[in-house]
Amino acid sequence: DRRDGGNLGSFHLDLGFKAPNGLGLLLDASVLRGGGYLYADPANNEYAGAFELLLFGKFGIKAIGVLTTRPNDWSLLLLIFIQFPIPTPAPGFTVFGVGGLIGVQHGIDLAQLIAGMKTKAFDDILFPDNPVGDAPRILNRLRTVFPLTPRAFTIGPMFDMGWGTPKRIVFIRVGLLIQMANVFGSGDGEFAFSQIVLIGQLRVEIGPTKEDATITVVKLVVDIVGFWDLDKKRYGFIARLRDSKIAKIDITGSLAVWGEYGDKPRFL
Repeated sequence: DRRDGGNLGSFHLDLGFKAPNGLGLLLDASVLRGGGYLYADPANNEYAGAFELLLFGKFGIKAIGVLTTRPNDWSLLLLIFIQFPIPTPAPGFTVFGVGGLIGVQHGIDLAQLIAGMKTKAFDDILFPDNPVGDAPRILNRLRTVFPLTPRAFTIGPMFDMGWGTPKRIVFIRVGLLIQMANVFGSGDGEFAFSQIVLIGQLRVEIGPTKEDATITVVKLVVDIVGFWDLDKKRYGFIARLRDSKIAKIDITGSLAVWGEYGDKPRFL
């Protein structure tokens, strides 16, 4: 800072302490593993964090949340995942976890969700592997995909399933999200269902052969979005292959179904 009569001649230097806006903690023991991350931004009235505990490598809980407080208003976005293996009647199939999303005055930005299929967004939304270590990126992703939406309420269950014993070969992660409008506070409009969105991920991984440990026999990753927008009278289904290969051959491809109904119906 240059000024007349400064404490360094023509310059003035002040020292101070800037409090951190984030704090992280990791725990890695033989029986218990986990940690937490907290973020505070009082200037924007936002508080966020992530939490994970894993016991014996099989039983655990993960949570990611964003709380926004403003005068006479507030919003909350919370994702919770509980991890525990439960065998099913179907041979080889196991439910590895259940979870869900709750968004108070948060909605679903369908365009951002579809765009996120190109940037691995579903890895951060559906049972993220490392919610604490990746918390800054995941929180930014959630702010974009589930933006603040006055008077909206979004809720939906999520499931993590798979097939294969003793090694898991097929990974199926799916969430069904329902957004409702005009739920909180006073204002114009009546309570109504706004949109229903299905997000999913199918992953098939068959590991390397004994002859060559560098070869992946099969790796298929398919991200899926299905939606029904009641406000715009629009529906659709999109599936996209990414990071996929059979042996050393890259596999790509997409499938899209899009339709509108009402006064001017159309289908693509």
